[in-house]
Parts: sequence; structure tokens; C-alpha cells
Amino acid sequence: MIAHELPQEVGDFKVLLDNGFSRRRALKWNLISGSATIPGALFGYLALEESSRLMGPILALSAASFLYIGLADLIPGLHRRIGSEAGIVQFLLPLVGVGTIVVLNLHHGG
Repeated sequence: MIAHELPQEVGDFKVLLDNGFSRRRALKWNLISGSATIPGALFGYLALEESSRLMGPILALSAASFLYIGLADLIPGLHRRIGSEAGIVQFLLPLVGVGTIVVLNLHHGG
């Protein structure tokens, strides 16, 4: 969970800053939204344990939601950035994410 949440919260903080939030306001809202992580994970674990037959549809809905957010909100913001440095970062960061998943999968069996 930490391997997902830490980069997630850093990314959320950056998105808030890019949308005009002050550092203080972005931190406040990021803390508020992040405070639901542990209770949400516990609820999800307990709820899905009881209804494992819903796992497929729930994961499909979650994946679709993340794809929509990425395509509708984040990618247009990336296209507004000009310069080779921004392009290199936009190319390398997803590779780092994929690499992290591969390394964790190799070391922890998947």
C-alpha cells in the first residue's frame, strides 16, 4: 500500500500546485484526502472478503475511473508543457513506475 500511496500523494500534491493551490492549501487538501486511505483499505478488505464474486466488476470500475482521470484531466496538462526536459520526464516517470512493479513482482513472486 505504501508503494502506491507515497507516489500517489506526491503526484496529487503536484497536481494541486499546478492548478493554482498555494503550497499550504495543497498540503491541507492532500492530507484531508489521504486521511481516508487506511479506513478505506480496511473497509475494502473486509467488504471484498465477504463478496469475492464482485472482485472483477469492482476492479474493472476502478481501472476505468483511473483511465478516465488520466486521459481527461492529467494528459491535457502534460501537453501544455513545452521543452525537451519536460518530455524526457514525462517519458521516464512511467517507465520508473513499470520498473518498480516488475522489481516488486520478481522479488515477491506474483
